[in-house]
Amino acid sequence: MDGTPEAVGRAAAAAGAVLLELRQAGGGGLEELFLSLTAPPAPAAPPAANGSAAAAPVPARIATEKEDVR
Repeated sequence: MDGTPEAVGRAAAAAGAVLLELRQAGGGGLEELFLSLTAPPAPAAPPAANGSAAAAPVPARIATEKEDVR
């Protein structure tokens, strides 16, 4: 169906269909829209220049009064 998302939503509501999200499909058609929505996530950032991966930050541990902090 061609038209604005509002027109499509109104037509669907009149037909008793519930639509939770409407998007403009662009010029690629339904297949292109499907492929863009189901594509795998982008790869992670490459390792650092020296070849080692950046280490994840380690959360600090806070000692309680009952612990020996030596």
